[in-house]
Amino acid sequence: MPVLREHGPYIHPSWLPRLLIGMDHCEHKIWFQAHHDGRTWTRVASDFNSVTYNLQHTDLMKRCAQEYEERGYSVTLESQNEFRISLAGATVSGRMDLVATRDQDLVIIDAKAAKPSEAHAVQVMLYMLFIQFQGSRTQGMTVTGEVYYGEDHTMPIAAVAAGEEFREMVEGLISRLTARTPPRKVPSASECRFCPIPSEYCPERVEV
Repeated sequence: MPVLREHGPYIHPSWLPRLLIGMDHCEHKIWFQAHHDGRTWTRVASDFNSVTYNLQHTDLMKRCAQEYEERGYSVTLESQNEFRISLAGATVSGRMDLVATRDQDLVIIDAKAAKPSEAHAVQVMLYMLFIQFQGSRTQGMTVTGEVYYGEDHTMPIAAVAAGEEFREMVEGLISRLTARTPPRKVPSASECRFCPIPSEYCPERVEV
């Protein structure tokens, strides 16, 4: 039986982009994960090949780091970029793939071994927003972003993208995901196919 998280709702940044951009509509699946300890319920098995992806992702990060270092940037990787903040009633934590700094420039980069998607840009925008809560790290810095698909394919993201309007949208979504009352379910074949919540806890689930 799913047990509520001991320290209140938790949000991982990767859960938000598709909802923010309208690629997904079922906020309930994230609400459930935000409120319930993942060790107390069994997820639906996924056919995602994590080994292959992680191999490709690691290679991309190394190539990206080398590129930035050759341009005079200092680069930190994954575990060096872990963060944990409180926002809109939730603990939000994760880690950014790469953070590159040079003079007053700070660039947050997410390496993606996948087909380009607008959701990837939104994930970087989230990191650009969340890093601002780390205070001294961004003081006096211009924070921009980039999605890195390879040497010849990147998606730059301007500093203005993670401004006040975006922050309000993010806080609004997280507030709905942390509310005691769950949002309505929006079951569909396309979304339920990738949802980890089994029909035992979501009878409306559409089995594909």
